[in-house]
Amino acid sequence: MVIKQIEYYFSVENLCRDIYLRSKMDEWGFVPVSVIANFNRVKMITQNPYFIVEALQLSNVVEVQGDKVRKKGDWVNWLLPASQRLIASIGDKDQAVGFSTTYTNEDMNHNLGLRSSGMEVQNEIEKQVNEELEKSIDN
Repeated sequence: MVIKQIEYYFSVENLCRDIYLRSKMDEWGFVPVSVIANFNRVKMITQNPYFIVEALQLSNVVEVQGDKVRKKGDWVNWLLPASQRLIASIGDKDQAVGFSTTYTNEDMNHNLGLRSSGMEVQNEIEKQVNEELEKSIDN
């Protein structure tokens, strides 16, 4: 479900009118996952940015690099001019919680509120990704 929602954000239909999302793109078309994770519809599905990163690995619409995501293929078509990206971001410090995909097991346990080993955390993420995949196949 989270994959479909984020793929919609990066669809032609949405990007044509979503200037906010486009203003968050860097010069390579990447948007921090922390920005996406802060969108209301995404927050209703999951509040775990690590899950979002893992789930998006399965997407054919977007690509993930570290803690950033962009539209595959024609991303360059959606870049705003640098001046518009700058103007849109002035005074708009990301309200999203930042995170890095470079983390230790202790960081994951703290961030996920789990008291488990790194392997258990990985298993939980894989389970959630598989459930999302099964849901998308069933639909």
